[in-house]
Amino acid sequence: MEKNENQKTQSGTWDNIETGERKPKVEFELNKEVVVTIMCDEPREIPWEDGVFYIFEVTHEGEDKVISTSAWTLLRGLKERMPLKGKTLRIVKEMVKGKQTFRVESNEEKVEEEVVE
Repeated sequence: MEKNENQKTQSGTWDNIETGERKPKVEFELNKEVVVTIMCDEPREIPWEDGVFYIFEVTHEGEDKVISTSAWTLLRGLKERMPLKGKTLRIVKEMVKGKQTFRVESNEEKVEEEVVE
């Protein structure tokens, strides 16, 4: 779709200008844990049809990727872990009562300290 060069820009346009470079998306399979490290302070908000979706810059399996979502349970789970940048999270897509939902948990390993006497 060609953009009209005479149209007025709206607030937030700079963040939404496409440069042609697209990182691969993290794919979520049902009941399969995905571990990502968040590389951004906040997601980019992209207007789309009658709503918006959000792009989170992440690393996954050693690659720079993105999470692209408008899923409320995923957004809420990520928001609850603010600040995000540098955090490693486990995300699982599940079906609960016939609805797709996401579970977001910290991936911090709890290491028990040895008591040295």
